[in-house]
Amino acid sequence: MGGAVDVKGNVFIDGRTDGSAEWNIFWDPPAAKTVLTCPHLKTVVFSLDSTNSVPVTSAVVQKFGAQNEYLLSQFVGATWASCTHVVLMRPDDGYYAWDVLTAAYAVDKSLAEVEPVALEVVVEANHPIEGRTKRLPAGAVSGNTVMAKNTKADFFYQMVLNSTRRCLPK
Repeated sequence: MGGAVDVKGNVFIDGRTDGSAEWNIFWDPPAAKTVLTCPHLKTVVFSLDSTNSVPVTSAVVQKFGAQNEYLLSQFVGATWASCTHVVLMRPDDGYYAWDVLTAAYAVDKSLAEVEPVALEVVVEANHPIEGRTKRLPAGAVSGNTVMAKNTKADFFYQMVLNSTRRCLPK
């Protein structure tokens, strides 16, 4: 999970960033650039472009509560419930199932479509767009990367709900 290609980022440091970078890429832009531009490594990127479709909302958390006879459902519901307040503090920047979506794709590839994409990572230290992930112009060649798109959010939520029922009831 990393990057924000055609959407705004989630790194907002006053006087330091312009909000175009995503946190995981921002943390180590040179490493991200190495991975995303390596022609020998096939990379599937779940950027904010795809993960923004799976917000962790109170309505989502309530679905786990509806099946609270399962310990794992209680755990996931309680854990995600502790994150739903983020949207109250920053209405345009809630909490999303970033890594869970990425891991779920490893289980079921029908969860999202992918498209080949040539990406560039801004590595200039202390620049307002440091860590920004940009799409290269059409026809440019860079790495062996595909980007997830058209995430099936309802299918994803159902996958997670179903998986929490696989553990024994309490």
